[in-house]
Amino acid sequence: MYAYIEERVMNVAEYIVEHEATVRAAASKFGISKSTVHHDMQVRLKGIDADMAERVRADLDVPMLVMT
Repeated sequence: MYAYIEERVMNVAEYIVEHEATVRAAASKFGISKSTVHHDMQVRLKGIDADMAERVRADLDVPMLVMT
C-alpha cells in the first residue's frame, strides 16, 4: 500500500475517534467520498492498525438519535 494512503487512513481514523465523527463528516473534512472512508475504515485500517480499527468500529456502530 502506498504511504500516502496509509497516512490518509490513519488521519481519518484519528479524526473519527477524536471527534466521534460520522463517515459523512469525515468524508467532508478530508475531501474524499463516503465510499472511500468506508473502505478505508473497514478494509485498509485492519491491516495497518487493528486496535485503531476496533476503536473506529465502536464509534461508527453507535446508533444515531433521530430528532422529531
